Amino acid sequence: MLKQRQLLRQLPHIRSLNFSQRHYSTEISVREKLLKLKESKDIPPSVYSNLLNHNDIITGKEVEIVDEIIDLAKNDSNVTNESRVQLHNFVLKNLVKYDYSLSVVHQSELSDLKGVVDLDSMVEIIKYNPGRVKSSWELFETTMSTIEPDSSEEYQELLSTVLSKLVHGDASEQEDGYIMNESALLRSVFLLKCLKAPSQDLLEKVLARALETDNYQLIQLIGLQSFEQIKNLEPNTNQFVQLWSIWNPSPSSLSKEEIENNLDLWKKLLWRTSEKKESTSPKDNSSHQESFSYLKQLQEQFPKLQVDLTVPKKTDQDSTFQSLANILEESGIFKNPEPKYTPLRVTLLKSYGMSKDGIKTAFQLYHDFISLDKQNVDLYMTTMATSSFYLAVKNNDSRHLMIGEALIPQPIPYKALQAQILGHSSFDIQKSLNLFNDHIKDVSKKVNELGISPATSLIESLITSYLSKKDLQFAHLIHDGAIMNNIITTETAKNRMKAIFKRYGEINGEEDNDKMAVMLKDQVLESLREL
Repeated sequence: MLKQRQLLRQLPHIRSLNFSQRHYSTEISVREKLLKLKESKDIPPSVYSNLLNHNDIITGKEVEIVDEIIDLAKNDSNVTNESRVQLHNFVLKNLVKYDYSLSVVHQSELSDLKGVVDLDSMVEIIKYNPGRVKSSWELFETTMSTIEPDSSEEYQELLSTVLSKLVHGDASEQEDGYIMNESALLRSVFLLKCLKAPSQDLLEKVLARALETDNYQLIQLIGLQSFEQIKNLEPNTNQFVQLWSIWNPSPSSLSKEEIENNLDLWKKLLWRTSEKKESTSPKDNSSHQESFSYLKQLQEQFPKLQVDLTVPKKTDQDSTFQSLANILEESGIFKNPEPKYTPLRVTLLKSYGMSKDGIKTAFQLYHDFISLDKQNVDLYMTTMATSSFYLAVKNNDSRHLMIGEALIPQPIPYKALQAQILGHSSFDIQKSLNLFNDHIKDVSKKVNELGISPATSLIESLITSYLSKKDLQFAHLIHDGAIMNNIITTETAKNRMKAIFKRYGEINGEEDNDKMAVMLKDQVLESLREL
């Protein structure tokens, strides 16, 4: 052993330390080794790194003796400043997770040595920062003023670690129930734009927070990659429409399984995107400007990061509908006669049929569908009749009224009867009443699982028709008669009737008669759309 030490003394001083995974000794405790080291007169410089790499220290069992080892190295003239810097960085990158106070001490020591905190050391400092003195974002700001961005894994890990702290909060913030505020959200988006391959978990959490705050412009900036990613956000139908228009997929973007397993969703999306009104968000205007103003401030604060803040164009609602219709058509499901696709075919007919520009397409599809799916011909006829009555009311065009009448199947389904009543209300309200009186005795009063019977639905259509003519007195008479005849019996049915009258009361307060007429007509149209 003595000869070995003498040999080591003869070698040039070691100017870099090797922190290998081989521990100095796994049989003798680090305390025993340290004690023997203190008694020794000839200490090779590499022994300090070996001691710090001892299993007792690396596993956090004996972290408290780290300072003793560092002090010995500090007072050893054989240890170079470069080696001391490496020792301090070793402590920071391996032991801060056990005792965060080490980060303050060893960063200070590095400063005295005019040494640099390594990137992987800073990753650990930020990762385990409790946030009580400085937030992790503040540490990041300081770090970015001293380093040059590069493509290294360590640099990407630094950005990812800061992003994680923004998403989840520092420990002190978590104690208070952390939720990303707007500045944290915007900083997160900024960092996402810097990362080459961000964690999907962090990415989805940032997207989810942007969705919660209706900030679709941020989602546009981040971008959406897949249908699965959108589904993981669990959006409601209106949110799905917005996300779909941002994603703007091609027919090949969806797998056969994704199409087959989400038929009800496609039905909702087709119908929602066929509406003429665009989905808008409060964040689309002033708040959007404020968000991007802050992102530009970050861009100026960190010019080395070179973040592109160009927002990709979002497709309009009509294009979104056409895109979805094309994807479903190319999948072949509209030509598949299986009954499970019938609701989707019906929705496609309604979507085209209730748009004046799409009625020709609707009739072409109608002829295809009644040939393909013969067991549901009455359903397709009722759908086209309803669409025709809708266009008759909307455009004040009696030709569509006649087409609707010609399409009604026999015996007449109650939904077709509702459409008839609502359709004729714009032309001859007495005809609506006659239709009701002629058929009400044959319509079922049996309540479904939602608490509504076909007879109740017929009452709703007739009341809506009379309210569109501002005949509140007769509408109340119909309502009272329905209660007396046990047609309106459930709480659900009563609440729906209250909602109809309440909406009329709101419209009736409009001082502009022309505007009021349009609003009352819209109630009829909305009732037809809901059939």
